[in-house]
Amino acid sequence: MPPSSRTIDYDALLTSTLDAYREPLTDNIIASNVLLSAIKAEGGWQKQDGGERIRIPLMYGKTPVKSYSGYDTLDVTPVDGMTTAFYTWRQLATPIAISRMEERQNSGEAALFNLLKAKIQQAELSIAEEVNLQLLGKTVSGSAFISGNGGKDLDPIALHIPKDPTSAVSIGNISQSTYSWWRPRSVDGTTDGSTSKDSGADSGFDLNTWAELFEAISHLYNRCSRGPGGRPNMVLTDQRGFEMFESGLRDKTRYTQQSKATLAFDNILFKPGVPLYWDEFMPDLGTGVAYDSASYALSTYMMLNTKYLNFVVDSQTDFINTPFTKPENQDAKVAHILLYGNLCCSQRRKQGLLYGVNQSIVA
Repeated sequence: MPPSSRTIDYDALLTSTLDAYREPLTDNIIASNVLLSAIKAEGGWQKQDGGERIRIPLMYGKTPVKSYSGYDTLDVTPVDGMTTAFYTWRQLATPIAISRMEERQNSGEAALFNLLKAKIQQAELSIAEEVNLQLLGKTVSGSAFISGNGGKDLDPIALHIPKDPTSAVSIGNISQSTYSWWRPRSVDGTTDGSTSKDSGADSGFDLNTWAELFEAISHLYNRCSRGPGGRPNMVLTDQRGFEMFESGLRDKTRYTQQSKATLAFDNILFKPGVPLYWDEFMPDLGTGVAYDSASYALSTYMMLNTKYLNFVVDSQTDFINTPFTKPENQDAKVAHILLYGNLCCSQRRKQGLLYGVNQSIVA
């Protein structure tokens, strides 16, 4: 054997490199997803150390507050008003595989690092796109968005903020049809010649102009602002919804986002501190179809308070990489990047939806 040759252990090389790259991997995945980026900006990327399910404490009631004078008897009545939402862990995995032929063809140190870089980038892009798609709404059943793949996918934001928040569905193990405090706001923006609304919606608009669209979005914002807990801090829509909003602002006053904390995505300020973003995977909740459906016809605006949205991950399974194994029937070996987590919400009434918006509004 020539004295200049060396043997490189690809398994150890990839494992050690992935371990070192774990934090940038997580950051890059978050940074490619407007919803996850907004959640992280509010401290909503959280870790839980195991447990059968994800536990999110909720406060839905108030303690009595009463004026008194001198030696008046004070109220000591115990108050309930606190409970816990439980969300199921979801598991995601993406493989990094290499055949023996690939190893031999890239056996030089520089070649191996180039191959390794390509494998990691491939996995990173794949996870980022799939997480984004699952979070926004990949699977629909009966015009309602659900966790796809037999309930194994992440709970999408379209499940947390549905078109009909009164339907008999439990979110976080709590029935939204039974408990009105566990419902997000829903506004029907269908153009049908009247301001009638679907039975599950809070209110309805007949949207034909930009002015009416702005009014409906403002109404949703104010609905989500009612009560303690703060106001929404972002609006999320589809590409056409963003374009209509942008067109409606021509020759009008625009707000400018000055904060250095602005997320690195195209945005327009709906209000100071409330940017409006668009995402290509945004579903059509009015029609009840995913982003790539031929039936996609209506725009959707989600009003979000990301203070109450959490992406909870298992502290020991946060984009970790597994050891390489060799299938007994293949001349190759494979490792996986794993994630255990789910999207959770602690105040649904601070989230809202304007659906059914006509995409032909031009004036």
